[in-house]
Amino acid sequence: MTAQGVEEMQVDVFKLRYKTVVSGRFGSKAFKATHKELYKQYSKPTECRRFTA
Repeated sequence: MTAQGVEEMQVDVFKLRYKTVVSGRFGSKAFKATHKELYKQYSKPTECRRFTA
């Protein structure tokens, strides 16, 4: 799709889209460096399990 310069393509009964998505993320590392006490006050530990093969 990139080589053809298109973001959307119809293939059989499927419509394929390959678009750029822009999102904003909070810079916790920079916030922690400049506001250490606030970071400690509002951060909480999280736990997850990751499956790898």
